[in-house]
Amino acid sequence: GQRRPDLRENSPVMLARSAWAGSQRFGVSVWSGDTSSNFNSLRQQVRAGLNMAMSGIPYWTTDIGGYQGGNIDDYSFRQLIVRWFQFGAFSPFFRNHGRRGANHIDAADECGSTNGSNEIWNFGQEAEEFIAIMMRIREQLRPYVMEQYRAASERAEPIIRPLFYDFWKDDDAAAVEDQFMFGPDYMIAPQLFENATNRTVYLPPGELWVDYFSDGPYIYDTTNKTKGIRVVIPTPLEKFPVFIRAPLHEG
Repeated sequence: GQRRPDLRENSPVMLARSAWAGSQRFGVSVWSGDTSSNFNSLRQQVRAGLNMAMSGIPYWTTDIGGYQGGNIDDYSFRQLIVRWFQFGAFSPFFRNHGRRGANHIDAADECGSTNGSNEIWNFGQEAEEFIAIMMRIREQLRPYVMEQYRAASERAEPIIRPLFYDFWKDDDAAAVEDQFMFGPDYMIAPQLFENATNRTVYLPPGELWVDYFSDGPYIYDTTNKTKGIRVVIPTPLEKFPVFIRAPLHEG
């Protein structure tokens, strides 16, 4: 069944804990193992995913929220899992997984033997609302995501990649470690710090960058610049910097 040609976009995917050079030819997705539920671990996952992609394995994922140490009744964890969902929605594979703790026992709906549940409506109304936004965005991006899967399969293009992959002439882009491209059209700058209300984003030159989450269509124009620009973007819990790389038209 793994190679059935009639399955096409509904083809199964193998999810493995371990992988090595060449695993991508089997259609295997690897995840980063049992990560901890904290912001430091989230920051590590961004680097891990990008390094995996540049090692030739495009199909990668992480346990959204971290696998262990999260308490669903703790606001710090609720903030963390919203931020992790924001990162996860623009990762090659999008999945929530983990052993959750709780201050109460919910035997009918617990995840493992830890008292905690793992459905998004158990993280509080605010977190549920913000996570649902990301779930809808991911679903809307389904055709685009499938395009990136095909590009990875047919042309070995990484799905998520450091800025220097697309902007290889830009020395400043090579130094950016906390932003990435999701395919050729979306630049993602996840908020990776607890309680942070803004973050700086680097925008490479020669492009029109559309702020996805702005209240109105806000465009940063770097088409006539030889150097990129840095902008500070507000990051209330429901938002984070996502920029669309607008097509350029000559004439």
